[in-house]
Amino acid sequence: MKGKITLMTWNVQKASTDFPRDCRFVEVLRYIQKKSVKIIFLSEIASREQGILWIKSRKLFGVLIYGRKTAIFLWDDCAEDLEKQGYQKWISDRVVAVKVGKHRLVACYQPIWGKSEDDIRKYGEDLEEKLILKRRNEWLIIGGDFNSQVGGRHSKVETDTYGRYGLGRTNAAREDLIHWMEINNLWWVNSFFDHPNRGTWYKKRYKTWHEIDGFVTTREEKIKLIRNVRTDSEFSQSDHKPKAMTKANKMSKMENQQP
Repeated sequence: MKGKITLMTWNVQKASTDFPRDCRFVEVLRYIQKKSVKIIFLSEIASREQGILWIKSRKLFGVLIYGRKTAIFLWDDCAEDLEKQGYQKWISDRVVAVKVGKHRLVACYQPIWGKSEDDIRKYGEDLEEKLILKRRNEWLIIGGDFNSQVGGRHSKVETDTYGRYGLGRTNAAREDLIHWMEINNLWWVNSFFDHPNRGTWYKKRYKTWHEIDGFVTTREEKIKLIRNVRTDSEFSQSDHKPKAMTKANKMSKMENQQP
């Protein structure tokens, strides 16, 4: 992966991976390709099994690594890098991870807080397992639907886990997400960038937008290589809007050191 690269996280609202029979999933892939997104974290997919699927044709080259509720899709050179280095992947129903070069990518779909304690416990264990696998010189990027609205940081708050930007509304799952990021030295990337139309999910009952989809990354990288974060305008394939992040792919000094 060279130069700048755009990543996207998108809740696709039960789009089935059984394409081409599921036309909506095909439309999702077409939209991603149109936006020149190299890495996409997909949440709330509908799949009957776990696996890996290569798409190779004259126009498309990519790979889908998927569980039953979440997936990672890699296009073009990112897919080529994975093919060259071999399959380093970890898959569960709600958490999927793959290593591409110096990047460890994790897609997640967090259960709704308060619905099922067993689901939340299993999800937490799967996510922790993927964090333990991370090595020191890797850049960890987690994208997905966290079902948590962090909001913005006020001056009275001492934590630097999240920044000053965010929608004013928060929800009950917020404190759990913040605590988890603090103990794992992680950052809520969305909140460090001021961008319009932040909301990713529209709650029709109350006619309000919520920013529950986004990115988490490691603290040591800070956010110095991330150029921008934005909410995309697409709103036809799902009741969620995609959240996109553009980052530079410059190697750190640590990665340049000789062993």
